[in-house]
Amino acid sequence: MNLVLGATHKLDWDVLRPFVVSLRNTGYDGRIMFIVAETDDDTLYALEQHGVELVAASNQEQLESVSINCLRYFLYQQILSSLDDDVENIFIADVRDVIFQRDPFTMPMDNQLCCFQEDLDIRFCMINSWWILSAFGAQVWENCSNKKIVCSGTTLGPRALMIAYVDKMVETLNGLLSTLPNMVGDFGGIDQGVHNYLIHEKHIAPVRLHNNETGPLFTMHHSAWKAVNSDASGALLNGENEVFHVIHQYDRVLEVANNLHAIFAKE
Repeated sequence: MNLVLGATHKLDWDVLRPFVVSLRNTGYDGRIMFIVAETDDDTLYALEQHGVELVAASNQEQLESVSINCLRYFLYQQILSSLDDDVENIFIADVRDVIFQRDPFTMPMDNQLCCFQEDLDIRFCMINSWWILSAFGAQVWENCSNKKIVCSGTTLGPRALMIAYVDKMVETLNGLLSTLPNMVGDFGGIDQGVHNYLIHEKHIAPVRLHNNETGPLFTMHHSAWKAVNSDASGALLNGENEVFHVIHQYDRVLEVANNLHAIFAKE
């Protein structure tokens, strides 16, 4: 059994529908679980009707001081510690801007934690550089600066490796909460700084880094200007002319978003 796990805060069904519907349209019949906070009743009903298991965020009051980007790892840790034994593989993902073209669990995993690169080196991105410099200092940034940004919004792996990864994220974020509370609260993306620190400084292993152009998952933010090939059905293709399993940050280009919705999020 596989599990897709995400967290949503104040998002409605219109925003979440492409994620859920496109995932089911791939033929995926495993579990989908959302941690929900401040979510309206109509959205909760629609999610349940589509077979999404709902877990109320146990510490919603913390959302006043800790962004959902960071808080979700603490909630993931609680869920993963009590998972049924039959869950073998887990995909954690942003839920606002992810759409599926193929079942994510058919991506090559090889008993490794699969992480997904973007098309830009850390040194060329001011915000990713700032997260790492502020949290971990100049030497860590220097070590990582010429390496690709690795997106924290999508991670795939076998159960044991995912638990170890989430535990490490929580341990590191807890340290930052005591030293840099505003970064964890006001600047929620610091989870990506932590994610890159753990991967590039080799605090988690084994890790498989998938290339953004030729791999199975396409992260669009730093690639929105690129022309991407598609097949006859309209599915986006990677550099090997294979259908991407997952498109992340697809909403960066309105035309792409509209096309993907029309093809993959139909009910």
